[in-house]
Amino acid sequence: MVASDARVIDPLLKTVAADFDVPLMRASLAVSAYALPYGLCQLIYGPLGDRIGKVRVMALAFSLFAIGTVACAFVPSGGAGLNLLVALRFITGVFAAAVIPLSIAYIGDKVAPEKRQATLGQFMSSLMMGTVFSGPMGGVFGDYLGWRNIFLLLGAISGLVMVALIRAAGNEPRPVKDPSKPATPVLKSYAMVLSNPNALVVYPAIFFEGLFLFGGFVYVSSALQDNFGMKILQAGIMISFYGIGGLIYSFTAKRILKQLKQWHMALLGGSLLMSGFLIAASLPSVGAWWPIIPAALLIGFGFNSLHSTLQTKATELAVKARGTAVSLFAFFFFLGQSLGVQGGGALGAFFGTHGQEKNIPGYWMIFLVSGVGLFLTALWVASRLPKMTMEQSAAVPGPGAAK
Repeated sequence: MVASDARVIDPLLKTVAADFDVPLMRASLAVSAYALPYGLCQLIYGPLGDRIGKVRVMALAFSLFAIGTVACAFVPSGGAGLNLLVALRFITGVFAAAVIPLSIAYIGDKVAPEKRQATLGQFMSSLMMGTVFSGPMGGVFGDYLGWRNIFLLLGAISGLVMVALIRAAGNEPRPVKDPSKPATPVLKSYAMVLSNPNALVVYPAIFFEGLFLFGGFVYVSSALQDNFGMKILQAGIMISFYGIGGLIYSFTAKRILKQLKQWHMALLGGSLLMSGFLIAASLPSVGAWWPIIPAALLIGFGFNSLHSTLQTKATELAVKARGTAVSLFAFFFFLGQSLGVQGGGALGAFFGTHGQEKNIPGYWMIFLVSGVGLFLTALWVASRLPKMTMEQSAAVPGPGAAK
């Protein structure tokens, strides 16, 4: 539900912009307004989950997430309506922030290190299912049922998940506290995570991954609608192949990881990401829309190859403060995403206006920059991974409040 809610608005951007009679870049604030608090609030939920229980925190936050999602369905048209939508997306992002990183930290608590990356790949399949269905769902509602009503559907399903989470939270044991050791202050906990040398690779890399990936991919649907006359549903189906590429990764991750080392996975991911975005950038030259299907598949598979590698390293940064470490990971990822969406929009607007003399359409320049940026990020990660050992990661202590 969180993955669907985060991505469902991507194919709807042009419709939202038309409904509120604003430029596409301003409508994209509805995306950034979700991503920015999503990243910032990781800094709260990680330590909180370490102290009082990860599932317990998720249950409370998800309940408020469901309410915020439903509220988005009732925004009025006009300028005030867009401001209200942006505000509600901001609030929803605040509470959605707890779910995915605390789930990843929970996996880190329960799964042995040698099996963790494959397990995270399986976990990512649920996120990819949300991404797969969000594109077509957004298209159906945008073209036929009214874009606001998609939030009613997601909110209603989230209500059912909320009940299940609340029941699970009641059975979660509280973290064991050692009375002889006072709980580590939050700032000190973050300082311990950041003192790990591996953090100087993991966190900058995940920031740039979010910056370049979402700075480009969020505009694929709009590019297809503008340049090939696609309806929202058609464009939504096209970008859903990104999720299918992620699902293919999740189903094959265990087998691939037996053959490749982590630095191989990072380099593979960066190469596939660049290939996918370069194909997307070449669509005007090809004069056809269909290459976006293999492009989206490559981007989805490549993203998961690189992202799951970085996720695995994040779970190793501070064993006893895993929630804190993973939350900081998510913070940098969504900070990059929020800035990337606005940066991509500005880049597209500039070249869309000033690049016609050079025959450089705005959308395709966005994709070119995204692909090259992701490859350079992956290349840097791959060069550092052989020097990042498990023993080095595990050596960093965490707060005594969490077992």
